[in-house]
Amino acid sequence: MTWDGGLLDGVFIHNNTFFWNPPVEGPPAKMTETEFGGSRSNSVINNVIYSTVPSMIHSGAGIKFQHNLYWYPGDSLPKWSYGGREHVGLTSYRAAAKDELFIEPKLDWLLRPLAGSQAIGRGLRVPDPGSQDAFGAPLLPGKPPDIGAIHWPTSVAEATRNRSPGVSSVTFRAQSPNLRFAP
Repeated sequence: MTWDGGLLDGVFIHNNTFFWNPPVEGPPAKMTETEFGGSRSNSVINNVIYSTVPSMIHSGAGIKFQHNLYWYPGDSLPKWSYGGREHVGLTSYRAAAKDELFIEPKLDWLLRPLAGSQAIGRGLRVPDPGSQDAFGAPLLPGKPPDIGAIHWPTSVAEATRNRSPGVSSVTFRAQSPNLRFAP
């Protein structure tokens, strides 16, 4: 948030997992009225964005999107509005934002990557990523980073520790044929 003509400089949004299921059409990332300035880079990197609507982002070119994994399970093509241009489908958007991915992330009900997820080990190395993921599991130096907020367990002990206490199973019943949940 800025006021009195302030500008954002050095914004760095990385390794988050967004599940977007709005009651009306609208993108999960909307940064059209944000003013960026200064000499530092403004970036959105290594995020999983799972949206139940085709609009993915609506942003000016003042912030760079790089190496994010997007997924929309619907029948139409996803849409990005970036730098004043509309992009329908990933091929069109890649011309404006390089290295973006559009593939099902294969997440469980806690938004953790499942075996075979394209989010595992495919992230870019970022400066000062922190020491742990969103569930408190340590991030291992030397291991390629995952995309998203929760990293793939590297051991049985870690996988067991990351389970939610007292929860043995959850059943989802989709209200829409476009929604799919992994077991």
